[in-house]
Amino acid sequence: MDSQTIFRGILYLFHFAGLCPVSLETSKENPKRIQNILLALWSFVNFALVLTLATVVFINYDSVFSPDSDVGQFNDLVKFVTVILTHATTLAEAILTRSTLLSAWTRLYTVDNLFHQIGIPVTHNRLTFCRKFSTKFLIYLTATLIIELSIIATIQFDITWTRNWIATFLSLLISRMRHLHLTMFVDLIRSRLHIVRKELKQMVVITKNNHFVLKDELTTKRIESRLVQMKKIYGVLWECHGDVNSCFGWSELAALMQNFIQLTCDLYWIYSVLNRNELRSIPQLVLTLIPTFTAIIIMLHSCEKCLNDVRHIGFWLHNIEKDIHNISMDTLMVAAITTYMVIFIQFMPKVDEFDSANETITTTTQYPLTLLDPTRQSSS
Repeated sequence: MDSQTIFRGILYLFHFAGLCPVSLETSKENPKRIQNILLALWSFVNFALVLTLATVVFINYDSVFSPDSDVGQFNDLVKFVTVILTHATTLAEAILTRSTLLSAWTRLYTVDNLFHQIGIPVTHNRLTFCRKFSTKFLIYLTATLIIELSIIATIQFDITWTRNWIATFLSLLISRMRHLHLTMFVDLIRSRLHIVRKELKQMVVITKNNHFVLKDELTTKRIESRLVQMKKIYGVLWECHGDVNSCFGWSELAALMQNFIQLTCDLYWIYSVLNRNELRSIPQLVLTLIPTFTAIIIMLHSCEKCLNDVRHIGFWLHNIEKDIHNISMDTLMVAAITTYMVIFIQFMPKVDEFDSANETITTTTQYPLTLLDPTRQSSS
């Protein structure tokens, strides 16, 4: 099975989870209205299931949350509420921003077409992305399922804990997949930025050689046209980045808040079992923290690599050698210098002629000039 087929299967998983309620293959030629309507309805069904789950849990309050102590019961309640709210927020945002998500995906195709216009192949780049992201996603999902199944297999001694795990497992899994969904778009943008970075690096070498050795005007014009195309590509990627931020902002904020509360609640239970000397529960409590924070680390790592490519783009762009052969640019420079001189002259201290004359008279009065004749000089 090739990487593109696996990646398409991952997209189906996002559809099934309600995180992507729009077909990413939608275009003007192929609108796929029925499919998009069905995907949106499926996301609404997921949202309704979350509300139903929350209702059932609150009806069976004492069976799901710890009855041992009021503090432990409140701890489980806070954790469950934040998990459910995060899941509901994620689905609501996915439904409301479905058109923006499709816009981001369309802009990526626009970027690929712009690359194709200047003869830059992107097929290998797509295959590399599909292979890397599919590997990342499958390893994480497999490890998460192994950890969760090992937890449920070893907590059967506590029926309340088992019910609580069943009530929160799906919502926690969806919030983690939301991190990976954002990671997918970050990696897609980064893969295009990496091509821009390589092209600018190549332009630096060509322009330095052309500036000092070749002096070829045709090469200079080709580089200028290529730079204009790179500017268009970067602009489209910037707009795509704005769309992605609009699609994932609130759900990521809710997920990070939920992760912090989950960490606090689980650390409370670790302290509680240590205090009661129930050491057999510690491995399961520690394991519950691993999948969530691993997903955050994966997402942050992809964001940092994307930022690194952006920094390198600025570096290589400022190292491109370019002579100024534009008369309008030269005129603007002369005009700027002239304007500066005019402003400078306006603020120079003025000397009034009348004051100057008075100063001269005063100086003459205080220090009179005496004409020295030869006879007087000799007598002295």
